[in-house]
Amino acid sequence: MKKRLITAFTISLAAVFTFTGCYDALFTKIRDEVALENADVSGIINSIARFQNPNGEEYLFLQNGKIKYKKAAESVHGAWVTDEKAPESIEYDYWNMKFSGTHFFKVAADQKYVYALGVEYRQNDDEGENEPSAIKLYSCSSVGGDWEAVTDINTEIAKYFDDLKKYKYTGVALFCTNSPNPAHRMAYLRIGNNSGNSKTYKYKLYKLDGTSTGTIIADGSDTTVTPPNGAGNGTVSAVWFDGNVHFFDYISAVTNETETEEPKYVYYGSGTRLYSFLVSDYNSDSTAFNTYWADTSKPKPDTLNNPDINSGRDIKSIAVASDALVIGTDGNGAVRVTLADGKPAEKTASFGTNGDSVMCSPYIIPVLFAVNPNKLETETSMYSAMNFKYTEASSGASLSNRGLWSYYQSRGNWNRE
Repeated sequence: MKKRLITAFTISLAAVFTFTGCYDALFTKIRDEVALENADVSGIINSIARFQNPNGEEYLFLQNGKIKYKKAAESVHGAWVTDEKAPESIEYDYWNMKFSGTHFFKVAADQKYVYALGVEYRQNDDEGENEPSAIKLYSCSSVGGDWEAVTDINTEIAKYFDDLKKYKYTGVALFCTNSPNPAHRMAYLRIGNNSGNSKTYKYKLYKLDGTSTGTIIADGSDTTVTPPNGAGNGTVSAVWFDGNVHFFDYISAVTNETETEEPKYVYYGSGTRLYSFLVSDYNSDSTAFNTYWADTSKPKPDTLNNPDINSGRDIKSIAVASDALVIGTDGNGAVRVTLADGKPAEKTASFGTNGDSVMCSPYIIPVLFAVNPNKLETETSMYSAMNFKYTEASSGASLSNRGLWSYYQSRGNWNRE
């Protein structure tokens, strides 16, 4: 009997791809500069969220099945702490052939709460596999505080999956603005999408508010609700600019906002292409970003001249520093683009660090995160989540590299977290 976990985000693998492994070069270059750190934060990481504790201290949260956090200012190896107050992590009782606990696959935060989305599993004897049995949202109001289920929203998620009749194709997305300025932090959950898997359920997009139901800001079954600023059934990200939250169907949307300065540029990836536009060019009277995009009379984003970014892998993540963007791809590591007063250059640039030998093919980079976007790339702390498809042998990757990597100015290079 197969004993495999089906994650809440199922990746469709249409074809086997060719690859050039880099982990030998990775280890060589790191060892030439500094010894490789022990891997303290391993596993599949899909998100890092900023959260301000009630005492005013800035923290970072992530998930790797469990929930971990650290002070944002702690730029040292080994500072991540497992949240012992979070719901029990997933376990399998071999003798009774039962699962218990929750596997967390996404985190987000707003001004008052941090949120975690997790999946529970069951064994399907008929199909000979393990499959999701429930997806649930939890919230917490302080670092080290108690986590509580968001009951009404979890009931709504269950209704969606009851209509879907299976959990393999989720259509549930948790995301947040993740602004450096705590006043601009909002978190959202979308239930349902336009995939066609659901029979009757129409999507709902919630602005979250702790354990309450939150506010429905877009509803596919209620035409009287006008979706704000680009929100819809494919929304997977949100950013703050022009005095409001704007929604995107692209998971990598970010800005160059800092803790004290409003954003000047917006950046996002669509397929293999990097797009950017000046906030001042955006029409603040537009009711939706899609309306703005469709109007040919309005300024459009700048497009890099290299549409195939490093072998044409889709963009998965973007980290913003004052002088550069570090861009994560779907299987070709990361590339770097310099910035001049926020405007991206027209071609990629080489790394001044060992970033290119760490974040290289065949690795997927689902998360790239800069702690202080107002600082230079080599002066801010950065984090990168690395993953790969298939197995070590078939992909040319190393399991020991799957997990969180970091760059600290004091260390001067990328290394294992």
